Amino acid sequence: MTTFRSITPLLFAALFSLISFANSEYNKNEHMLLADCGIGNYPAHPERASDFWISYYPGEVWSDVEGTKANDWTVYGKVPWDGSHAWRETGVTAKMANGDVVTVSIHPNVNDPAQAGQLTHTYDDHSLTCWSYHRDLPGVSGKCRSAYVCNHKDGPHPGNRDKIKIAISTTKDFAKLEGHFEAADVYDLLSYGDNGKCDESWKSIGGGCRIWFRCHGNQDGLTKAMKYTLKGLADKAELVKHETITEGIWDPCKSGKDTCIGGWRHEDKDWTWLPKTMSMNVQNAEGSGVSDLEYEIDCSGGPQCDVCEGAKFGAGLIAFVAGVFSRVLEAATGLLNQQITAGCFADGC
Repeated sequence: MTTFRSITPLLFAALFSLISFANSEYNKNEHMLLADCGIGNYPAHPERASDFWISYYPGEVWSDVEGTKANDWTVYGKVPWDGSHAWRETGVTAKMANGDVVTVSIHPNVNDPAQAGQLTHTYDDHSLTCWSYHRDLPGVSGKCRSAYVCNHKDGPHPGNRDKIKIAISTTKDFAKLEGHFEAADVYDLLSYGDNGKCDESWKSIGGGCRIWFRCHGNQDGLTKAMKYTLKGLADKAELVKHETITEGIWDPCKSGKDTCIGGWRHEDKDWTWLPKTMSMNVQNAEGSGVSDLEYEIDCSGGPQCDVCEGAKFGAGLIAFVAGVFSRVLEAATGLLNQQITAGCFADGC
């Protein structure tokens, strides 16, 4: 049999003799994790579990956005095998090591991460929502895997704990790059370290231009999300434009045998237009700054912008940004969609 943690029964008894859960107060941060353990015990069905456990966390289960690092649980209980998989719609009841009785009903055919069921326990009359969330549990004795996370929040992961606000701004000016450039390649020049701080040196783009990035704050890996968002915006026609323009070039010796006779000849030239500056700011639910990113393009070494148009942000761009951040944070897109503002901060936009 696979044990969920290598802790002796004597240590459990000593630990729980010091803790009284009876008549406990409502803990909005509590989590219960429904786990499949003993995976691999059946050679014919290597993904089938042989043990099922419920573990209690007074706070978050996961300590990182990707769900690769788990915090320590404080109480656990084994679900008796009755011939059917424990996580099912008909429900199952199990007793925790501290006497708490847990009843849980799960709809098994739900993709991660989505609402899949409900859990109640006798030490608190507030029910918990269970979310489908299959992750390996690091540091657990034997092979165990999270199957569902139950809590009082709007998702299975701390990335959903707070609604975030995302503000994107740009000026009315565009940088004019001589040549055809893929904007995603330009924005891919953004590089940052483990702390989320950008390399702030100027980098050559080509076409007579260079770019400078600044970013800081990497809570829950948000620098990565900001970079993905920036690269994705490169596909939006409102912000990036490619043009091939036929230009007249004066040739002092266009024709003539013995003498030069000047004249105009015409050539097609490719141009790429990018917002000259852009900034992205992410705030938490309290309005405090969490992460930000900005860039500036300098084209002093190339042709100057002669026709500048205002960048326009529409509902499509806002939905795109919400989609990027919801994937990184595993949050519901609808929760983020209303928290994003985007617009120009200069006159004429």
